[in-house]
Amino acid sequence: MASTPEVKVKDKIKAMLKAAGAYYTMPVMNGMATNGTPDFAVCHAGRYLGLEAKAGEGNPTKLQWVRLGEIEAAGGSTMVINEKNLEVVASWLKQTSMRVTACRKEGSDKVAYHSVFRSSGG
Repeated sequence: MASTPEVKVKDKIKAMLKAAGAYYTMPVMNGMATNGTPDFAVCHAGRYLGLEAKAGEGNPTKLQWVRLGEIEAAGGSTMVINEKNLEVVASWLKQTSMRVTACRKEGSDKVAYHSVFRSSGG
């Protein structure tokens, strides 16, 4: 069975998380989970990350943006990762004082950039 482009992105993310010793889960939407939940829930170095994986020019849905916003409001990091920006994940894993927020273009569901914050002492 051939892998879809998004599955290939998810496989690269999983390899990075495993190599860094991060705990992660991939919630399955089967009627028991909250719709719009990001593809990955990650814990690493005492930090939480909600990560949505996309391929190519794919963008989160309106509901996925709502869930990412809820994670940010609770103090977690958020990312929307495709094959072109995997380095954002690598940086977050290496720099334990780093917090990241996925930002969308105004009036759109398209990802504009990832905003990076660093706390002192990390």
